[in-house]
Amino acid sequence: IATIPFGYYEGLSRKLSNKGYVKVVTKNVPRGTFCKIVGLISMNIAVIDVTSVSQVVSGSTVEVFGLDSGESNSVVAHSNNADMIPYEVLIAVPERIKRTVYKL
Repeated sequence: IATIPFGYYEGLSRKLSNKGYVKVVTKNVPRGTFCKIVGLISMNIAVIDVTSVSQVVSGSTVEVFGLDSGESNSVVAHSNNADMIPYEVLIAVPERIKRTVYKL
């Protein structure tokens, strides 16, 4: 298991405890590997199962909200797993959280 410094204070719903997924990106798997959230999400920490990730190290990139709506960590997937609507998932993320903006 691994911990990530992202919890309900950062906008990750506690309803995703033992249900949600994040993506861990490593040097040997740049496309990332989906990892299940295990246990209860706390204020600033979530625990994930990294059993299927090879060469995961401290400081590896974790993608909490994915761009592709078909992925396990997309806003749509999070909203379905948490019995919410996508808008609720998005507005829960505070302004202080860094976002990456992609132009199409």
